Amino acid sequence: IRTAAMSMALLAAAAGTSRRLQAVRPGGEPSPEGPGVSAALLGGFRGLCADFLWYRAEGRMIQHPAVLHDIPALYERIGALQPRYPGMWYYTASRMAFDVPAHVTYPTPEGDWVWARRAIEHLEKGIRLNAAHPDCAKLRFDLAEIVHRRCTPRPVNTLARHGTHCWRRLKEERGQDAFDLVVTLVHQYRDDPEILPAWI
Repeated sequence: IRTAAMSMALLAAAAGTSRRLQAVRPGGEPSPEGPGVSAALLGGFRGLCADFLWYRAEGRMIQHPAVLHDIPALYERIGALQPRYPGMWYYTASRMAFDVPAHVTYPTPEGDWVWARRAIEHLEKGIRLNAAHPDCAKLRFDLAEIVHRRCTPRPVNTLARHGTHCWRRLKEERGQDAFDLVVTLVHQYRDDPEILPAWI
């Protein structure tokens, strides 16, 4: 308990320092480093804080659906502490795309879309932060998988309970057709004609 309390105190202190640093910037514009400022100030305690946040996030998954709204913020903090781990970005995005909606007792089309959008935006952030990482191309393939499984109106797509609604909302908010986005992402991963036929 003491270790957990110390971890959160350090994280809160670092966050406060980040806010103070941002306050002195001309015009109050946000720091280009973003949450990484807080993470850097934690030094050797980053791993400890990340472990504690993982514990909290995984605990939310087995609790009442009412506490699931905390998960995006927890994953965002974990991403700030471990930004260069591509596997972390895919795991957390897939949790929001598939596992969290599965815990919702009475899912709605818009509710499913909210979690799909969160997962997509979260993984896109991971791709941007890991653009130079050798596994970044795989993250694009992972994003294609999430878009395909959550936002396409295919009858055989049993995981997309509200796939048609998510497909429509993706087009409304981002001007992107889910199928076109999947094709683009898969080609960015690997230009292999054998990959797409099973999906499109």
